[in-house]
Amino acid sequence: MPKRKTKKTIQRRDENGLRLLTYRRFKEGVDFEAPDADRVTAIIDFVNHCNKIHNTGRPPTFETVEELQGAVDAFWEIIAEQNRNGVRVIPDVEGFCSFINISRQTLNEWEHGRGKQAGLLSDTVKRLKNHMAYVKKQLALTGNMPPIVFATDFNNNHGYTQKTEHIITPGISQDSMSHEEIAARYLEE
Repeated sequence: MPKRKTKKTIQRRDENGLRLLTYRRFKEGVDFEAPDADRVTAIIDFVNHCNKIHNTGRPPTFETVEELQGAVDAFWEIIAEQNRNGVRVIPDVEGFCSFINISRQTLNEWEHGRGKQAGLLSDTVKRLKNHMAYVKKQLALTGNMPPIVFATDFNNNHGYTQKTEHIITPGISQDSMSHEEIAARYLEE
């Protein structure tokens, strides 16, 4: 009688129900670097800081472009400060939305000119996203950001697409051949 294989169980959540860093396909140290606990704690502290700033429960409203630009400048300063403190933080759309306590959808509405405030804020949001894309592109081109993370982020947050172009050139020009000639050539091949 053949011996049955026992299925290895992997604990995916801790006793509090929080997700553990376990992946079937990817191996820590091979496919990705183990997260530094201090770095993760610093990022969580950043999110908590954002929550304390915007504890009103309502998303902020920016009456002028200057108010939004002030929030953008403060965001860049926080990112720079985190990096000076040894916490590698890459500016991204989700981070900015967390910083000013809005959803990605709201930011996209501002960018595309929908909603009450959108018309005024569109250029500022577009410049912000352009600057974020520049930073990420430089990191990716110098090998400091995994290519798949870069490509996915550019597709999701910056409107880029991955596409393949196919150019089809016919070997037989139907304009220059009669139906009989096409049928005869088809039968030959």
